[in-house]
Amino acid sequence: MNWIKHNVLMVGLLFSLSASAQNSEKIELEVKTNIYCDHCQRCESCGTRIYNHLIDLPGIRKVRVDDEAEVIRVTYMSDKQTPEAIRDAINKAGFDADDQAASPAQVAGLDQCCRPKYNVE
Repeated sequence: MNWIKHNVLMVGLLFSLSASAQNSEKIELEVKTNIYCDHCQRCESCGTRIYNHLIDLPGIRKVRVDDEAEVIRVTYMSDKQTPEAIRDAINKAGFDADDQAASPAQVAGLDQCCRPKYNVE
């Protein structure tokens, strides 16, 4: 009789884990930004900096910076991350994220070549 209870509990646990896994969806978010240098993929202030601010967030699966289109594409799990948190992380890296501008203090952390032209001293 105990083995029946044990098996019923195991089956119930498997169904609940399966149901929670189905609530998660892999989503790609495309965020418009401004990239001012012409060497973004090699520059530690741009591509690497954006990647490093995003990749350690929970649920982030992939980060791609398209410097020519001035777009950051982020693939994430919907149950672990939100578009707002992703935009906030891009701002913290020193870059605008759609209509959400990075603060002057965040931009000041970038190399001079990567800052907006009006911000270069």
